Parts: sequence; structure tokens; C-alpha cells
Amino acid sequence: MTLVRWSPYRTLRGFEREMSNLLGDYMWGGASKGDGWLPAVEIVEKKDSYEMEVELPGVDKKDVKLKLDDNVLTIEGEKKALQDAEGDDYKVCERCYGTFSRSFTLPYTADKNKIAAEYKNGILHLSIAKSEQSKPKEIDIK
Repeated sequence: MTLVRWSPYRTLRGFEREMSNLLGDYMWGGASKGDGWLPAVEIVEKKDSYEMEVELPGVDKKDVKLKLDDNVLTIEGEKKALQDAEGDDYKVCERCYGTFSRSFTLPYTADKNKIAAEYKNGILHLSIAKSEQSKPKEIDIK
């Protein structure tokens, strides 16, 4: 029989992952899966766009991929672990490493052809324009 040491961090990460899946599906049609961690995401609706920021500390830009398939935007990548030096004896290790994947179903008001992405200082910023059809229009009275 193999004994596994209980880790409150592992338990909390599992709970966080489940809550993220539940709330992500409910709030913005999002789904999450990841082997090691999930990046934090904020989405703000503005008059002409949806602004999304994804926290990716310690992730190199080349290790992040964006895909749009049908109406689902997927952000995936990998945060690589630092190389352990011979003889290192970690006392505390709270950082998470591994692959991640977050998917979001875009609202019908989003223009799939007008998505801009910028990566700076560990933050991925996406600007998703709203379609012209979804914007309010004034109607002239004659």
C-alpha cells in the first residue's frame, strides 16, 4: 500500500478548478482544463468591445497559443518548471507549473473577425470588438 501525504494546496487547487469550471460555464460559456494550474481571467464588457486579461506570470509569449474554432476562443500553453539544481532541497514550493487550457464561447454580439491580442509583462490582453449589428442604432423620424 502506498501512502500519499495530504496536501491542503492540492485540495484547494482541485476545488478552485471545479469552481472555475462551474462558474466559467455559467458566466461566459467558459470551460477549463489543465494539468498544473489555471490562469486567472478577467472579462469586462465595454460599449464597443469585450476586454479580456489573462494572468500568465512566468510564461514565455512563445509558449502561449490562441485558437478560434467556430465560436470558441481557446487560450492554451505551458508554464515550464525551473530546473532543479543537484542537491536542492525545497522546503516550500507553492508555484504551479504545467500545461493549461481555458476555452470561452464568445457571445453572439462578438465580432470573431476583430480580435486583437497583446502580451506584456505576463498579462495577455485580448480586445474582442462587438459586431456592428449588435450596437444600438438611432432611427431617424421623418
